[in-house]
Amino acid sequence: MFKMILKNLWARRWRNGWLFAELIIVAVVAWNVIDPIIVDSWVVSQPMGFETNRVCMVNIVTYPKASPQYKAENDSTIIDDYMRLRDAVRRIDGVEYATVVPRMLNIPSTMRQIGTTFINEQNKENKAAGYIMAYMPGTDYFETMGIKPLPDKTLQETIGGALSEKQFIITETAAKMLFGGNRLPQPVINAQWRDTTTAEVVGVLPDMKYRLNFRPTPMFFVPMLKPEDTSLIMLRVRDGVNINTFMERFRDNHIANLQIGNLYVSSIEDYDSYIYDYGWGSAEKGYNMHITLLIFFFLSLGLGVTGAFWLQTKTRRNDVGVMKAYGAHKWQIMRMLLGEGAVLTTAAWLIGCFIYWNYARLEGIYSEIPFAGLKPAPSWLDSFSLHFCITSLVLYVVMLLVVLIGIYIPARNISRILPTEALRDE
Repeated sequence: MFKMILKNLWARRWRNGWLFAELIIVAVVAWNVIDPIIVDSWVVSQPMGFETNRVCMVNIVTYPKASPQYKAENDSTIIDDYMRLRDAVRRIDGVEYATVVPRMLNIPSTMRQIGTTFINEQNKENKAAGYIMAYMPGTDYFETMGIKPLPDKTLQETIGGALSEKQFIITETAAKMLFGGNRLPQPVINAQWRDTTTAEVVGVLPDMKYRLNFRPTPMFFVPMLKPEDTSLIMLRVRDGVNINTFMERFRDNHIANLQIGNLYVSSIEDYDSYIYDYGWGSAEKGYNMHITLLIFFFLSLGLGVTGAFWLQTKTRRNDVGVMKAYGAHKWQIMRMLLGEGAVLTTAAWLIGCFIYWNYARLEGIYSEIPFAGLKPAPSWLDSFSLHFCITSLVLYVVMLLVVLIGIYIPARNISRILPTEALRDE
């Protein structure tokens, strides 16, 4: 069968030549389109590293001085008022945990981020750049955010040693960059955070993603002994509580009563939606554009293949008639026609991938770029060979499916023709 397929392709080489050239062009162009889709889809599908499904953000606003509710004497108690407001939120029915976080140093996917670089004090060649996450000890920050410890530790063992702003808890990738492992505590030089020049790493947490469309990047959790004057409240609802129902009830029954001093609650929003908007929303347009281009390319390919075989139906009718006259079954005929398409596609795919491989070796290959060029957790994206092979195999499967589907309909019709009808014009 394979020899017959090769003979048929060679005998019809001039008719198949333009289709073969089209397949090569599609392979080269589609490689460049499908690779970002594969990378972004894989990155977005990876878990955040902490549980976000039952978390809400409670936004707090300060009365302006021109407001009749503003009282100057309350400015001196604003820090304590944040904690009192947090306690009031914590007492609402359905709330499991609540914490106060500074708005600009609070949670992954925030609109702004502050980074720093840690240097191993004993081996200054080892460095890790990452994002600062500030939290208030004793306010259930890690429980509220759904952050879990490493398998060999409890959460209290991990966070209990961080008692000052010079004691950090870092994620696992950062620990490997700095120390090669999790041996703690370890002294580090803190290059940028506040006025600190030396610090100590006292705990390690699993890797987490800062943005939905980035791989896990190093994060450094630092205790803050009091909230800043621009903070918000994060809360986690109890298991089994519908978060949408809770937020609706919160807006109807509690927002109007949640005001202390010059602070009041203005709104509540789902943290998952926030992560999507500020993590994936900005990249979604480019992703959808690549999806649209990919559909266009393969739809055009499918129509081209189908059209080519429809145009060749008359000449193939004679071939099929001869084969059926010699006892060939319709499934043998279909296998032959589908096999021709598979061989043609495979050869075009190999040539197209070779062309793109030479281009990619010079220009690089697609990868998501974290903010400030931070080094993410290692994955298959870091290996050029593995990355290229995975994308090429996905491209091959998609091309082969499109071509075989395009061939199947005319091939099925041809294989059903009676020998007398197929050879009538001979």
